Amino acid sequence: MPAHDVTLVATWDVVIPDADSETDIISVNVDADGAPISSDSMQAIVSSAESDENVTLEVSIGSGITVVFDNAAIRNFGTGAAELTADEIPTDELTDAVRNIVGDGTVYSISFGSNTNFGEGTATVTLPYALADGRDAAGLYIAYIYDGQVAETFDCDYSDDGTVTFTTGHFSTYAIMYEEPSDDNDDEFIFALIVAVVIVIAVFGAVFLAQRSGKY
Repeated sequence: MPAHDVTLVATWDVVIPDADSETDIISVNVDADGAPISSDSMQAIVSSAESDENVTLEVSIGSGITVVFDNAAIRNFGTGAAELTADEIPTDELTDAVRNIVGDGTVYSISFGSNTNFGEGTATVTLPYALADGRDAAGLYIAYIYDGQVAETFDCDYSDDGTVTFTTGHFSTYAIMYEEPSDDNDDEFIFALIVAVVIVIAVFGAVFLAQRSGKY
């Protein structure tokens, strides 16, 4: 089964080993802020995924960012050279509209050459993120930013090693956002209280109507 774990520094070709490997993960580790992969390597990766549905691709770059592409995503790749980048966008480079939306959120622009949409496949993205003191990780979420607006929001997982992980079907601009989580216990109490009040009103209403009709 094709798999490999290689650190790339000056040469960007990925060696795809033979079918005797013990893992299905093609792993590319780059000691830089981007991971350029040659056209020949991209063709080999796609061919590997097409011949074995268990093959996945894991790309790690020097800034502590990791992306894992599932098999369906790989089979949706083009075969041209591609570079994985995930750049944090400084606040002063954001448009006013986006800045107003994200507040103190952290914004990343993620790309992998022409491979922006993965069809039915997905990429699992892990980004560095420092959770502020006093904040609950349950309040973190991801916002997909498009045309100066939030086009979609979805969940993410926070790790104590200072990373946030989420899964997406396409690359674009994403913001790691925070909203104070609601207390589920309070919500359940309020709902139960409303139900109880409705029941009491219904009972008293039934008794009143029964008395008016002379049944009591």
